[in-house]
Amino acid sequence: MPNGFYSAIHHQLYPHTSPPTLAEVVNWIARLGGFLGRKHDASPGVKVLWLGLTRLHDLVEGWQLCQSLYH
Repeated sequence: MPNGFYSAIHHQLYPHTSPPTLAEVVNWIARLGGFLGRKHDASPGVKVLWLGLTRLHDLVEGWQLCQSLYH
């Protein structure tokens, strides 16, 4: 894919100029694991983070597979 396409998607998902904080990244991973992140919810637990990391791993493998087919 052209770099402009990736850049456009990246800015739609995270439009900030500075890198995300650790808390933001943990929240993103927890949401992949099913964490809802409502105001009254506690911090995400180990199980939700593990599920999120597993899902993130699967998404990365899928992305790499698509990239290998494209090139």
